Amino acid sequence: MSITVGIYYGFCGAEQKTTTDYLLGGKQMKIFPVAMSLVASTLSGISLLSLPTEIYFHGTLFMLISISPILMAFAVNFIYLPVFFKLQVTTIFEYLEIRFQKNIRGVASCVFTLTNFFFLPLVIYVPSLAFNQVTGINLHMTAVVMSLICIFYTTIGGLKAVVWTDAFQLCVTLCTLGCVLIMGTVSVGGFGSIWEKGNLGDRIELFILNPDPTIRNTFWSVLIGTTFLWTAAIGGNPATAQRFLAVSSLSDAKKVLVIFVV
Repeated sequence: MSITVGIYYGFCGAEQKTTTDYLLGGKQMKIFPVAMSLVASTLSGISLLSLPTEIYFHGTLFMLISISPILMAFAVNFIYLPVFFKLQVTTIFEYLEIRFQKNIRGVASCVFTLTNFFFLPLVIYVPSLAFNQVTGINLHMTAVVMSLICIFYTTIGGLKAVVWTDAFQLCVTLCTLGCVLIMGTVSVGGFGSIWEKGNLGDRIELFILNPDPTIRNTFWSVLIGTTFLWTAAIGGNPATAQRFLAVSSLSDAKKVLVIFVV
């Protein structure tokens, strides 16, 4: 269904005449859909499968990753967004050229491209595997079809198609997670039963203040580490910067950031 939305908005946005129209939605995108798109872009299939697994096997301390976006928001709000809007760049690589030189921009672009070359196949593989397990459709065929459709609507619709597809996808994801939460909780006897079993398995860990860096998860490593992770993902990623710049003003971009954090 989300792919259908992407194709629809792709055709609706096909008559784009400028780079700003294509890359930034004409800088007229609405606040809430952009915020939802930001959430959807960070809440990948990898996150939905890996984070619950991490907490199930190694305890609840990793839930501090939900607090670090608040710390990240201060950095993005006061450092990154004002610079992006003052310069009115289309991508953050333009900033690197302005601040340093063209060669630095080229190196950063190559590194970003190489990173995505290795990362995106994993992003595609995980939902394709889940789809294969549910439907029995060939895994590799699913991955190819999914990739081609996404490339198609992104190419013809630009950022506008991507944002609205992400927004719809997030609605479906949140509804699905809500159903899983309710059904899972009821099936094991309620939250009290979950807490009791977590305690019996030594999985309820809220504050481990040990500074030892060899421990898998501590308060310091999770909170500090994921704060820098969030800052890099939201403040320094070209795809997220593009979404912030798609709204009409700096104040709107800050509202997007607040909604994203919540």
